[in-house]
Amino acid sequence: MIDVMLLGHWIEMKSVMGASRALESLVELMPSEAHRVTGEAGIEDVPVNELKAGDRVLVKPGEKIPIDGDIVEGRSTINEAMLTGESKPVEKEEGDQVIGGSINGESAFTMEVKKTGEETYLSQVIEMVKKAQGSRSCRRHDG
Repeated sequence: MIDVMLLGHWIEMKSVMGASRALESLVELMPSEAHRVTGEAGIEDVPVNELKAGDRVLVKPGEKIPIDGDIVEGRSTINEAMLTGESKPVEKEEGDQVIGGSINGESAFTMEVKKTGEETYLSQVIEMVKKAQGSRSCRRHDG
């Protein structure tokens, strides 16, 4: 009986450690800076945490999308595999939503920030993983 309990505990700890590594991988998806559009042709690099809803951001080819928003100018393919499991890059154009942490394909585009901080898709996924880690499986030991 003790062997079964130890095995169960070991399996649970392995899954918690796996979830911790997955959480770290999710956090690493987010870039630390974004190219905020200022005025007619100006661009300034700012920390992602300084972006506000309504800001416009330039996303260059091959870059990670810094935050959730909508494309307002341009079109590209977006690799969302790490976030959604979608195996192929997805075509996106003006009016389409993009998710922070996904990877831009071959074309630059301008996006408008829609969600920041805890509202973003990736923040919500991270929070769900943390909650799942915190909840321990209920066990009844009938002797």
